[in-house]
Order: sequence, then structure tokens, then C-alpha cells
Amino acid sequence: MKINVDHTPVYGLDLDEKSRCQHYHTAVDIISNACACCDSFYACARCHQAVMNRPFQPFPASRRKEGCVMCGNCGYKMTKEVYQTANDQCPECDHPFNPNCKQHAKWYFS
Repeated sequence: MKINVDHTPVYGLDLDEKSRCQHYHTAVDIISNACACCDSFYACARCHQAVMNRPFQPFPASRRKEGCVMCGNCGYKMTKEVYQTANDQCPECDHPFNPNCKQHAKWYFS
């Protein structure tokens, strides 16, 4: 399944308009992450595995200046550093993010 958040495609399973998926769907589960091999945004690593039938490739440090995390509320794209210092909310629209997503950083960033 594909939706567009501010004209950017996001892929995943059972997505709503803010990029929540069947795996993560609370009010604060609104970020999507860019896969390094696909250069596309996915609601989560599990959605990438299901859609692409291969593991999600973490964004490498060599590409740290690129926006690899996107807010599903406003479409703001953040670098890893901006996301990790954003105090669990979008720096652009202030929508809260799920603080537990930080536990999955190793899935999304290398």
C-alpha cells in the first residue's frame, strides 16, 4: 500500500493518512523512515520486509545530511541528528512522536 504525505510516497501495510501502519498505530506513531537501498520511505522496518521481501537497510552515517525521517503529520523531513534531538515531537509542526521509537534506532540508522 502507498500513501502520500506532503507529496512524498510512504509505503507500508494498512496505512492511514499520517503513515501509521498495522504494526504501529497509536496516535503518536507518525514517523516514517527512508530505506538506504530503496531511497523510499516506509512506515516501519516490518512493513518494508513485507512489501519488498527483504530487510530494511539502515541509513548510513555517510548520508547523515539527508532527510531520512519524515513526520506523517506535516511531511517535514529530518536528518537522524535532528530527529534524535527533537524531544519526541516534530520540530516543524510540534506533533508528538512515539518516544519508544528510539529503541529501534539500530534498525533505521547505522
